[in-house]
Amino acid sequence: MQKKLLTALGLAMVLFAACKKDAEVNLTPDQPVLGSYINDGDTLNTNGRAIKGTLKADGTYYLYSNYGDAVINAGDTLLIQVG
Repeated sequence: MQKKLLTALGLAMVLFAACKKDAEVNLTPDQPVLGSYINDGDTLNTNGRAIKGTLKADGTYYLYSNYGDAVINAGDTLLIQVG
């Protein structure tokens, strides 16, 4: 009986020692991956489709009025250049 108790206690100690809390990890966002350029003058959300890519500086872009919201799918990137 004592041998079983010691075995169970030893096993519990091994399992407890194996369970450790991961160190805190701080991530900094990478630079966004540049997608394909969206053409100047494009209407971005025609037919309610999601937008992804890069809006170039000094361009003019339109949102279709029937789908006034701009939608970017999870995991996609929309980069808007300054200018």
